[in-house]
Amino acid sequence: MDTKNIAIARVIKANGGEYRQLELREYTLSEFLRVIGQAGETAQWSKIISSVSGWPDQAVDQLGARDLEEAKAFLQGFSRQAQDFGAWSEEPRTVHLDAAVQFGGTDYAALDLREYTVGEKRRAETHSGEHKQWAQVIAAVSGWPLPAVEKLPITKYWEARWYLEGFTLAGRATGES
Repeated sequence: MDTKNIAIARVIKANGGEYRQLELREYTLSEFLRVIGQAGETAQWSKIISSVSGWPDQAVDQLGARDLEEAKAFLQGFSRQAQDFGAWSEEPRTVHLDAAVQFGGTDYAALDLREYTVGEKRRAETHSGEHKQWAQVIAAVSGWPLPAVEKLPITKYWEARWYLEGFTLAGRATGES
């Protein structure tokens, strides 16, 4: 898993502690879902930074603008736009995790994906928010429980979603015309 340490320009004091270095890691789908809908980009990124670094919100609020931008640049590297998932194919796809997700005493190390059904998509659409809906589809298709899907590293969520969305974006091959 990619990590980054950022030496902060000045010592930050908050909640009785001192903070000198920001240690960042890739965020999970669950951490992403918690910030969706927060007002403002800075609020969203500061919540993700707090979650992945373990810093309290009060310490993150004291970061300088340049430290925030450096942290954001690293974390944005996990965004969908920054990923290259290779060529899309309608063949079933396995998304391998670098480290297994644990839930309910079970380790989940790979998502086995296939084309979703209308019923799976309809059931997912009863939940609010597109990311929550796609998490439901991933759970239905892979057989993983939803709480395990929500523990996915965000890049693995994007890869699974990219594959599943491909069925509607790619259309169906119809042969020569």
